[in-house]
Amino acid sequence: MLSQHVLTLTIFLFFLVCFCHSLHDRLTSVTPLYPGDKLVSDNGGMFALGFFNLTTVNSTRSLYLGIWYNNIPERTYVWVANRNSPITTPSAKLVLTNTSRLVLSDSEGRVVWATDNSVVAGGSGTGTGGSGVLRSTGSFELELQLPNGTAGVVWKSLDHPTDTILPTFRLWTNYRAHTAVRVVAWKGPRDPSAGEFSLSGDPGSRGLQIVIWRGTGTGTAGGRSWRSGVWNGAGAFSSINRFVYSQVVDDGGTIYAAYNAAGGPTTHWKLDYTGNVSLRVWNVESSSWSVLFEGPGTGCLGYGACGPFGYCDATGRDGGVQECKCLDGFEPEDGFFRDFSRGCRRKEALQACGGGGEGGGGRRHYFLALPGMKVPDKFLYVRNRSFEECAAECDRNCSCTAYAYANLSGIVTMSATSDVSRCLLWMGELVDTGKDSDLGENLYLRLAGSPGNNNKKKIGSMAMEIVLPGTLEDGREVAVKRLSNGSEQDPALKSMLDWPKRGYMSPEYTMEGIFSVKSDTYSFGILLLEIVSGLKISAPPHLLTGYPSLIAYAWNLWKDGTAREFVDAMVVESRCSLDEALQCIHIGLLCVQDSPNDRPLMSLVVSMLNNEAAPRPVPSQPLFFAQRYHEALATRGDYSEHSANDVSLSMLQGR
Repeated sequence: MLSQHVLTLTIFLFFLVCFCHSLHDRLTSVTPLYPGDKLVSDNGGMFALGFFNLTTVNSTRSLYLGIWYNNIPERTYVWVANRNSPITTPSAKLVLTNTSRLVLSDSEGRVVWATDNSVVAGGSGTGTGGSGVLRSTGSFELELQLPNGTAGVVWKSLDHPTDTILPTFRLWTNYRAHTAVRVVAWKGPRDPSAGEFSLSGDPGSRGLQIVIWRGTGTGTAGGRSWRSGVWNGAGAFSSINRFVYSQVVDDGGTIYAAYNAAGGPTTHWKLDYTGNVSLRVWNVESSSWSVLFEGPGTGCLGYGACGPFGYCDATGRDGGVQECKCLDGFEPEDGFFRDFSRGCRRKEALQACGGGGEGGGGRRHYFLALPGMKVPDKFLYVRNRSFEECAAECDRNCSCTAYAYANLSGIVTMSATSDVSRCLLWMGELVDTGKDSDLGENLYLRLAGSPGNNNKKKIGSMAMEIVLPGTLEDGREVAVKRLSNGSEQDPALKSMLDWPKRGYMSPEYTMEGIFSVKSDTYSFGILLLEIVSGLKISAPPHLLTGYPSLIAYAWNLWKDGTAREFVDAMVVESRCSLDEALQCIHIGLLCVQDSPNDRPLMSLVVSMLNNEAAPRPVPSQPLFFAQRYHEALATRGDYSEHSANDVSLSMLQGR
């Protein structure tokens, strides 16, 4: 009877040891990992590391060591150690050696994979007491006890990706050494060896864009299959979906991009064997992966698909179909068949640069602002330029066909010596241009003639005004009347032409007629402050505790740490999150900053609203626009003689 109890206890302890061995998150020198065992991360077992089998097309059974999602029914691998060296023997093991290296070997003792960490045990200034740890981020890391008594990570799988980008992974590009970390697709659906497609930052563009390469290398060794577009402060992928917030850091030599996901660690980017990159999140309800973004696909998003001076319209305005089009002022080279492989040509050739054209004989060109554009590839990056200096740089260079500018201050984390301006110039043909309403920016294109003397489009004139045709987004035709500087209108009726919603318009547009992608940010910030406070932008001072404007009222309460007083009582009574309301006040104040360069892009605003951990800079003190506006008008000699608007619209009708 006693022997039976001993046998039962022995069997119980055996299974208990096996069970614990398969669920720990740490590999030590005395606990090797064998097929059937696995390490499980400490965040509720989200990730697992272990051995798995794949059968190739020639029926060869291969053994791999990798990481996968542990609590998702659809087996999804995010990292493979020996992707190019499959194990074909019956067994294998992963051990931590006495030299503090992780070594994977087959049953015959052949080493098929090992870490290349430089810090090892057994020498002066080196680490001891190592262990391999599977983190909650999905990263398998080699941790050593350093001489100063702290634990240090000397190797991590996130630095050696396969085909998947997990949150917190750093896609780095060293633009000084011209190197970059690469994500390499599988060769096939059941073959994890390195395929022909890879994704990385572009060293040639100072890491400002992400490229999918086709071939074994980058640059001249591998052709470009897809390009994200140049980073303009919104991040390469930050506004693709509300789940994602991206961060870009430049330390003066290496620039890296990382992203966090409000959807949790089950969100990831994957580069598949066909060359498509997709952003996926696990859908619990359907028990499957939901694709939030995928490209380039079979449309015109592939690299250079629309030829020189052509662009891929991906805004979805034409029934959601991607379509090649010519830039304004250009027409297809092959006009009959509209074959965009040859690109587009100018409708009106540029006149010879220099001489009277640039100096004193009349201006022969102008720059047309094209909003919402994915700017072209093959640009010249010019450092330390303001917007005006960037424009002048292109204007005086006869070979410059276009320019674009962005100020990254407050949007990207930079080293103290880094340049926050981003001036890009294009010499010659414009290749791989696109139209993207979410991530696009202004592209300034050099065209012949001048914008005010385009008689081909002029449909009429009224005294000192020019009337031009226009088309609204819904297809309706309108007439646009541009008033000249000396035009006058009926003093009794001019107030009717004033903007009824001036409070929502950005200061630079109302006072100077300057419009940019940051103008909408200002309007959104006003709406955000109105929603939280329950007050209108035009609220009288007695409702604002004596402050001259709603913006001033919000900023002073926020500055004094009493922003809770700004929140509408109905919001508080509805038991809405007060922290979320305070977050909206902070973001609203960032949106209504006086300088457009200080305001975030709307894509970043969306990210901040959906990610409490997103960094938010300190908003600058407002200049109380309404008061400044009326004071400025009062000092002008023509205040009583001209209407406040520069452009009015009327329906186009026959006479």
